[in-house]
Amino acid sequence: MVTMAEERKTHNEYQFDAKAIVIPMVFGSGHGKASINRIHYQEGKFAVGTILCAVIPKDHDVLELLFLYYYCDVFKEELFVPLMRGMANVTLPLKALEELEIPLPPIDFQRKWVAKFEHISAKQTELRSELTHPQTLLTRLRQSILQEAVQGQLTAKWRQATPHQEPASELLRRIQAEKAATGKKEKPLPPVKAEEMPFELPEGWLWCNMMEVSSQITDGEHLTPQKTASGKMLLSAKNVRDGFIDYNNVDFCSEADYIKSIKRCNPEKGDVMIVSVGATIGRSSIVDGEHEFVIVRSVALIKPLIVSGNFLRECSEMCVKSIRLRNNYPVSKVLPAAFSTFQWPGAKSLPSHKRKRWFIVSTKGARRLEPQICLSPTDISMATCLLFQSYNSPSTKRRQQSFRNLIP
Repeated sequence: MVTMAEERKTHNEYQFDAKAIVIPMVFGSGHGKASINRIHYQEGKFAVGTILCAVIPKDHDVLELLFLYYYCDVFKEELFVPLMRGMANVTLPLKALEELEIPLPPIDFQRKWVAKFEHISAKQTELRSELTHPQTLLTRLRQSILQEAVQGQLTAKWRQATPHQEPASELLRRIQAEKAATGKKEKPLPPVKAEEMPFELPEGWLWCNMMEVSSQITDGEHLTPQKTASGKMLLSAKNVRDGFIDYNNVDFCSEADYIKSIKRCNPEKGDVMIVSVGATIGRSSIVDGEHEFVIVRSVALIKPLIVSGNFLRECSEMCVKSIRLRNNYPVSKVLPAAFSTFQWPGAKSLPSHKRKRWFIVSTKGARRLEPQICLSPTDISMATCLLFQSYNSPSTKRRQQSFRNLIP
């Protein structure tokens, strides 16, 4: 049975036993906007849905059906959309379809055209495959390097040469002491269980939650402030690019709304901003501290404590990728609490802000998913990453930079 969807369904009866193209009679993207996604080519015994029609040639020696199908498929927006009528439910009148004019060259030309079109289409598919294959290999290479890195294989020799380094547990104690000095009380996070650890860590590394190395994980204003012609900048997901903030296309809000907003969510230099809603989910950047602005709900904010903001930025990106891949989930929203419990293993001699450093992130995924499309702010604080110490030989720096460029 042919329906609006690309896939066919089954039916206990058939309506036609012929070659036909099937065209939807009701279609649109809502609010009266006419559009048509696809038409179908069908042979043999089949039925069609109630809002589709089948076009069957009277004489196959006059009209080659594949010629008509390819022509209509390529030019469907130009041919059918102008004929559609209606407001909420846009329809394609059957009479308008019957009166639609199409080119009708000689049958030999039609068949030669179909053969040429299919030949070109096959070559196009082949070229796409050739382009996709290297990308697949690169993805596998990244995964292989990342797997070795997160298991400590890339730094094994260096750790043997420099055994006397501060373990991650000491760094965490310093972070916890600094957090305790603020007087802010936090709800205890559950410890990482043995069965939740995807692999064994090298000596001196440990698993913990991202919130343990952050002073705050939150998101922007849920109720978007009233936009004004000028004032304080109002940033959303569109302004968070890969590694930088775009200040060219911004909205504005009043000074009063700005003051109100920063009491709960105040972006400061070194903080991490990550897109948490929409098609660009996971894209992130570091706050440069050069501008004052308000962020809206589509952006999450992570405030690192002692550890590098760039490190937590990589953790947050990999958290989102992990959630999507491990759960086969069409994630379109990530709430900041999902980062709070994002678990990460720290490494020996964790880098200070004053030293050159590099880091690698491993993924374990969030422990809890909100219904369908969301991760709660408690969740973003719970998945997996790895931090490595830098070491300063020239060859090592080049290798580090090369690897950094390979991180997905």
